[in-house]
Amino acid sequence: MGVYIKGVTKLQLMKVIINSTEFMPDDFEIIEVKTPHGRLIDADALLNQWCDEMCKPKPNCEEDCAIYEYVRLTPTVIETEVE
Repeated sequence: MGVYIKGVTKLQLMKVIINSTEFMPDDFEIIEVKTPHGRLIDADALLNQWCDEMCKPKPNCEEDCAIYEYVRLTPTVIETEVE
């Protein structure tokens, strides 16, 4: 699980964490999301839905579909979290 706090910079958050007496896990990571930014979406879900709906006649959507490559090659802001 993670938290996005709109308007709080990485430096501001680090100051709060350092001064906090609460427990923080050893492996926590802070990822700064630059502003302005676009919508943060689940690109994998988009690609799966796109292939299911638009590429039904094509068995190799990943290879034949230009939009698949554009989305796949777009830089990741926050990595996938697996439970």
